[in-house]
Amino acid sequence: MIIDALRLGFVAKAHSIGGEVIVKTETEVAESDLKNWESIFLSIDEILIPFFIESFKWRHSNEVVLKLEDINDENKAQSFKGSGVWILKKDWPKAEQGNAFSLWLDWEVINQDKQIIGRIVAVEQYPGQWMLTVEDANKNALLIPALEDWIIELNDLERYIIMHLPEGLIEINL
Repeated sequence: MIIDALRLGFVAKAHSIGGEVIVKTETEVAESDLKNWESIFLSIDEILIPFFIESFKWRHSNEVVLKLEDINDENKAQSFKGSGVWILKKDWPKAEQGNAFSLWLDWEVINQDKQIIGRIVAVEQYPGQWMLTVEDANKNALLIPALEDWIIELNDLERYIIMHLPEGLIEINL
């Protein structure tokens, strides 16, 4: 599990022949935050690889064009398509103070028996606990506590969480 970094988004595609990439953000990022970042990490084969940011420009509200050091052609940039983009927690204190679980929105939740439970549609703070609202195939909203002890695996590339869910938890939600 990745402990010291937060997922910012993913590389959507190459942007130009100069090696720029378009990053789709999955959470709100202020331009002032991005200006202070020297580097990001790309998840390649489930390993976080650091890249220095040479420049950036906003394309849309949830898209930023990044020029990364040593990525100088379109083919190299395109090879990163789909890679998760991460930032160190210490470099993004606002996200750490807020709801870091919101980075999991639209991720799939799978139980310990490899059964798909549903997709995360909301993350809310209840007294003393963060809760995931998971929508199942029948459009039922299931509340699942976001407990670290229940998390077996996080896969940022395929955007799923495998959780050990206690017997009866799903049924009590229906």
